[in-house]
Amino acid sequence: MGRELDGKQISLADNLDAKGREILKHLERQGKSITSWEIALVDKSERSFLPERAVTRDEATTLKQFGTLSRSAKRAFYRAKDAYQQALERIYEQRILAPIKKNPFESRL
Repeated sequence: MGRELDGKQISLADNLDAKGREILKHLERQGKSITSWEIALVDKSERSFLPERAVTRDEATTLKQFGTLSRSAKRAFYRAKDAYQQALERIYEQRILAPIKKNPFESRL
């Protein structure tokens, strides 16, 4: 699944939710830039880190739990798959049926 998405040049960062993008930013700051779906889908490490924009000391010292990158990537994939399926169903429902032509070789009894 990841190779196919990478092969179609679909951006990982543009399709993740806020938590997934935050994980990517955090990993990038650590020098572990992840840009491929294939790597993101197998990354099962639970991510927790200190927030950057903390106002109080409690906020600055409290770890935020962000889950796994693979969970965010899979969620993005299934959301896109559902949206595609719904679009196909709408197109199918709005189709214009062609008139059915009679078979000239059919017997006329």
